[in-house]
Amino acid sequence: MFHKHLVDAMTSTDPNTNLWKTRFMAAKEAYNEGKLVECKHLLSKLTDEGSKLPDKTFAVNTSQMGLAAVLLAEGKAAEAAGILKKIANSLASESEPALKELYGVALRFQAVAANDQGDFDQAEDLLLESVKVLEDIGNQAAVQLCYTLSDLALLYLSQDDLAEAAKIVSAMSELSDIVFAPDSADYALVHFIYNISQSKNDDEYFSAIEDSITRMSYLRGAKHPQIVWAIKAYLKKLHERNLPEAIKEAEIKFGAVHVG
Repeated sequence: MFHKHLVDAMTSTDPNTNLWKTRFMAAKEAYNEGKLVECKHLLSKLTDEGSKLPDKTFAVNTSQMGLAAVLLAEGKAAEAAGILKKIANSLASESEPALKELYGVALRFQAVAANDQGDFDQAEDLLLESVKVLEDIGNQAAVQLCYTLSDLALLYLSQDDLAEAAKIVSAMSELSDIVFAPDSADYALVHFIYNISQSKNDDEYFSAIEDSITRMSYLRGAKHPQIVWAIKAYLKKLHERNLPEAIKEAEIKFGAVHVG
């Protein structure tokens, strides 16, 4: 049976461990709301608390991975990459399912850092390796596998490889229908990626992207780091196509979000 949250991979009856898990979810909520300073403060405390738990390898590395996610949201990809490399190296030889799943997630975040630094090939390799690791675990890692596949499809979209993105989404559709609730943002994202991948021309392509960002902003919240990232990526794409009018319209439409 799959678990919804990464921290649920670590099962324990230890009260301090369960308290740590509750506090980690609070840090995640701060991240989702774009409260990055608060999130970073919570994660620093969680790293210290995690080092005293029976499952300290899982707790410390999960806390540090959360910190790396915050750094990525702050545009500090190189610093995040350094932390993620240490995490991946420490987990690479682990065989226990929870730690192996954590390793697969670390590879996914390493891919984000690589892509943010302009290394598409490394990002693709890391995501494909993450898929292998998570598939090997089985049903337990199904949610994280869907996240990796979604990131892989988004990576191909960023390179205008719509056919490859569509292939990924089609392959994962049955699994995503099982692990994501129909009214969830994660479920919607998979379908938005597919809709974008079916675009026949630039007008359809950019219209589908704007529609997806608008609706995901409603589902996740306008300050969610993934929404801010999506807007920046969209504006970058418009700049690459040298479309000043479209850039101006997008900046007005998404002006409530801090993209600088």
